[in-house]
Amino acid sequence: VADGSEDVEMTLVDVADSFEDSQDQRRENVQPVNEYRHRYNTRQRKKKQDGIMEDNQNTNSMDQQHQKSDPKVKKHQKKVRKQPSKPTVDHAKAIDISIDFAPLSIAEANLSVKESRCHVKLGNFLEATSCLEKIGNEFKLFETYMEMGKLYTLVGRRTNAARAYMDALRKMPYCIEALEALATTGCKEVDVMEAIEQGIRARSGAYQYVFPEPETNAGTQSDLLMPVKELVKAHFSARRYDQATALEYFKSLHAEFPNNPHLMLNIANTQCKLGDFSTAEATFQSVRHLDIHTIDYMDRYAFILHKRMDKNKLNSLSNDLLKTSDQRPETWVCLAFLSDLYGSKEKSLMYLDKALSIDSRHSFAHRIKGIFHISENRPEYAVMSFFRANEISKDLESYEGLVEAYLASEKYKEAVVTAKNVISAAPNNARALALLGITLSRSSSREAQKRAKRALTKALALDSTDLRSLLALVNLHLKDEECDSCVELLSRGMESLRTNDQDLPLLHTKLGNVYTMKEDYENALKHYHSAISLNPHDSDAHQGLEELEKLMKSLNGDTSAIAQVDNSADF
Repeated sequence: VADGSEDVEMTLVDVADSFEDSQDQRRENVQPVNEYRHRYNTRQRKKKQDGIMEDNQNTNSMDQQHQKSDPKVKKHQKKVRKQPSKPTVDHAKAIDISIDFAPLSIAEANLSVKESRCHVKLGNFLEATSCLEKIGNEFKLFETYMEMGKLYTLVGRRTNAARAYMDALRKMPYCIEALEALATTGCKEVDVMEAIEQGIRARSGAYQYVFPEPETNAGTQSDLLMPVKELVKAHFSARRYDQATALEYFKSLHAEFPNNPHLMLNIANTQCKLGDFSTAEATFQSVRHLDIHTIDYMDRYAFILHKRMDKNKLNSLSNDLLKTSDQRPETWVCLAFLSDLYGSKEKSLMYLDKALSIDSRHSFAHRIKGIFHISENRPEYAVMSFFRANEISKDLESYEGLVEAYLASEKYKEAVVTAKNVISAAPNNARALALLGITLSRSSSREAQKRAKRALTKALALDSTDLRSLLALVNLHLKDEECDSCVELLSRGMESLRTNDQDLPLLHTKLGNVYTMKEDYENALKHYHSAISLNPHDSDAHQGLEELEKLMKSLNGDTSAIAQVDNSADF
């Protein structure tokens, strides 16, 4: 109330109900006009049909007078009289029957939408889709096209889903949900841009008709389209596995619209895919400072905390998500990570099943389920989880998990075919080349291992910060006892890699193993101690150090060299 004398609270549900009542009232007012037009058209058709029947009667009377004088016609008429007469067709009734199959009216279209929503609640997606398909295009609203796109996606009709989302963009060109959905349906970026331009031209034309503005104040369409174009390019770059380019577009949009939670979440998710987990964690924390009730992408944030084994932050995040909503899959994925840190793998799988029961198309939950199955030495179940995740959303993480599951199941041919499919989709992607190289390196064939070295070398040339490519190439050189090449690769990698506290101990341990093979025990001891100082719980470093000490004792019978290294090292 303007004067503030009363406190009036109006929820979104009340606003929606009042809007729907006004729409129903408008449709009831239009209905008598439609009935009048229907009766008028029916009368006109009957008059026209009656005129045609009178002309036919006049023509028949003239023919009968001519036929009476022809004896052949008389014989034919006798034969015709003996045959049973065919039933006549009432053309007026035929017209009425055809009208029954005419397109739905506005009121019937509204009823079909409500019926479709009821089917969705019951889980009958095919019936819900058929209800919306009965509606004519002239009665379909923006919300109708969006619902059709979601239903087509659920039933696996990706082409129809893309067409529905395109129609939605033509009615609402700034719909971010439709843009993100179109990036996953396999349609072309140019077609999406064209649909957005058509929608903006239609909306700008309608606004100029209602609210005409001077030409000097009117902005060009390129100015209006610029933010949407960058958003489309960002999402399509991410779907082409070009995460670095996508991150640049998202950051440019964030500079134009600072502190936007949606853009910041996309930036954090892209940083996660690039492997920059420390920066992604900081971005997720900034989003939670802006809005603590944010749920989108919080399962990715939980993945980072699980990787860092931070129980306190993961516990706090789980409590906040449970207080916000327990009907979102992200909440239960976060609880699955927390249970895994406490050593309850079965409970983690149970929480993941709960997340998938809420949303069966949550690809991240399928992927994490596959990771847990691999850790439990159940590669057959992992293959099904990763395959389902890749079917919903084709990303490199799902492909990598699927290849790993195939290799754990000793299905080498399937793993190679999957890796080659990734190369065909992203031929110049470092992670795709690394995946192919890692897969080929598992073969005992010398030719396959040579191809693996070429693929991994090319991957490092494209992205020198790729840790998986580096370690896989080092392992191949170790098989051939090329220790100098391994030392060069690891030393160069420690300088150029974006390493955090979890990656550096691994590289130091690897260098210790290489120096042990070279019988350079002094440098091996230094790197083992460096790994343990960075991560006291590094079991590989402890194991390597114990084996090296035993080796040195068996060779010279004393530990003077070990003591000398321990005293000289300053950690």
